Amino acid sequence: MFATASFAQPLAKVQANGPFANSSLRYQPNIKKPAGQPMNFIMPTVSNQTTLSARVCKAASESELITEQPAGTLHDNLYGTSEGYLVMFGYVFHITLDGTVERYVEGSNGEVYIQNAICTIPSGSWIKGYKAEGDTIKFDFPQKYYAQDAIDANGNPTGEKEYFYAYRAVMNQDGSSFVPDPTSQTISYVLRNDSLIRVDNHDNNVYLALCADDGGWSGYADYYQVWSKMNETASVPPASAEVSKYQVRFINNDGQDDARIINLAIDGKDLYLGNLSENAPDNWAKGKIDGDKAVFEGKIYMGVDPVEQIHSFFAPLGSKKIWNELYGVEVDSFYFEKSISFDYDAVAKTLKSDGMFDVNKGMNSVYPTISYGAPQMEPWVEVPGSPKDPVLLQFAPFDEAQGCGVLQFWFDKNSVDGNLLDAQKLYYNLYFDGDLFTAYPDEYTNISEEITDIPYYFSDNSFDFIANGNMHTLYFYMTGFTKLGIQTFYKDGDKVYKSNLVEYEIDDEGNFTPVETAIKGMTADNGNVTSVSFSDLSGRRVSNLASGVYLKTMKMADGTQKTVKVVKK
Repeated sequence: MFATASFAQPLAKVQANGPFANSSLRYQPNIKKPAGQPMNFIMPTVSNQTTLSARVCKAASESELITEQPAGTLHDNLYGTSEGYLVMFGYVFHITLDGTVERYVEGSNGEVYIQNAICTIPSGSWIKGYKAEGDTIKFDFPQKYYAQDAIDANGNPTGEKEYFYAYRAVMNQDGSSFVPDPTSQTISYVLRNDSLIRVDNHDNNVYLALCADDGGWSGYADYYQVWSKMNETASVPPASAEVSKYQVRFINNDGQDDARIINLAIDGKDLYLGNLSENAPDNWAKGKIDGDKAVFEGKIYMGVDPVEQIHSFFAPLGSKKIWNELYGVEVDSFYFEKSISFDYDAVAKTLKSDGMFDVNKGMNSVYPTISYGAPQMEPWVEVPGSPKDPVLLQFAPFDEAQGCGVLQFWFDKNSVDGNLLDAQKLYYNLYFDGDLFTAYPDEYTNISEEITDIPYYFSDNSFDFIANGNMHTLYFYMTGFTKLGIQTFYKDGDKVYKSNLVEYEIDDEGNFTPVETAIKGMTADNGNVTSVSFSDLSGRRVSNLASGVYLKTMKMADGTQKTVKVVKK
């Protein structure tokens, strides 16, 4: 059962405690965010948390980080169920992961490799084990599991790599943390009935924990893991099916009125819905037409969500009100229903329901990628036009303690004429003091190339760019500007339809006031940027930006140039 309430989204990036406070471990995306109360674990605040034997220290230092898929037979697309702990908001939370896509490799000489062995922090790396007696597979620890750029005590990069290790761990004496197990550093799995099952788990007080090289716990660990063969086949409409574009208006996960363009296919009495989520537009759910009804029964396997690496299901939902003791508010609690039925009008080609369904992560608990409340579907015909003006919702200036500033605005998918626009053709631009904003990989480390025209659904794993329904959030690293501009636009072939350039005056406290001079379809007159360079505050050219303050110089096509101060996290 999944419970939710409408809370204000915090705009500040949360800070961790202890030696991992500046670690990018803090911002690793997790499949399922915790909804419960934090555990009473104490995050490590000093190094050398435990005394390790010379043998264990030597094993840690000599292990390699395996980032490439090893040679051998790949067993892919397994269905993972796991439980463990992760860090959120500086606290440790318990979490259950369901439906994760897992894989392992059997080598030719009895070796076995598992990817993402610690379920709460998938690193993409592999750990190495070996086949033992019968169906048992053993893994000896510690093994290198995660790497990041090292920093000094002041948060400045050292130019070296910092490694974190997978350890067999046990709870310490007062139950406040985990320490490497002094009795054994071997964990056993069994390969049974097409399932990979961890034997050493919570039942015998064994945890697989992520620790620093000195054994200090990072806050991430798991204690239960079963990977099973995925036997269900995803629904796909046949080539003979008639596929049409439909628009669906619905209430989304956050209670917002929302709309989306989806695909609908009919083949006889079979009805298919596709493009229900941005992550997996080619996945489908299959239902049945029965007279003036269209019915989707039970949880329907849609395939793999390639972005979140999770098995997705179409799931009918119901809801009820419950009291949340932790937050002291009434919340909606969602549960699986047996089916969802739509009123189907074959002449008007419409489908309407008062019910709810979601694209669900896994099949054992309610956790939506996107949910559709009271969905109303009708054929969609593209009518290009200018989007409605964006609206700035919240703004916080750059804060040195947080290492960033943040803005949040509303980006409506409807045109000024009330027609639903194709979000795949929608973009936005930002202007700081009239200068067109471009995000560069040196500043925004989760993007691989510079970006100026930002797509509607663009997100860098929700690190700096977040798209949440019609709300869009950007964390920025600039200071000193007094005016912010936002403009949205619709690209239809060679034609571009623009909203007004909406501008706001920004004061030192982050208060914003609309500028009443927005002009339809106009952009800031800043010329075309022909080159960008960075230098330190002494004027020395810099090519690889570390954390700090820099001068960014932009040369324009008209020969002018502009220099602004930027802060790189």
